[in-house]
Amino acid sequence: PATKGYADDIKSIANGKCSKAEKTASLTVSGWGTGMTQTVSVSGVTASNTVIVSPNAASHAAYAEANVRCTAQASGNLTFTCDEVPTAALTVNVVILT
Repeated sequence: PATKGYADDIKSIANGKCSKAEKTASLTVSGWGTGMTQTVSVSGVTASNTVIVSPNAASHAAYAEANVRCTAQASGNLTFTCDEVPTAALTVNVVILT
């Protein structure tokens, strides 16, 4: 289910009160550290803006099989966590709502 904040952001975009930026992030096989996490730089991300992440079509199967998910955000970066290290690099689509 969507949160009220997410729904409000989508409504703001539809009413022209909010802007969006579209980015991509690359998750490398060797980038997964202890705790099965990987932090990548994504310009425009802040600790508090709404961020929507989804694997691109070519990475979808590997992303799902490894149970990759975005688990944290901070100024300029996103942290992803997986249950098992993917065997290939992944590309993730990122939409930043401001």
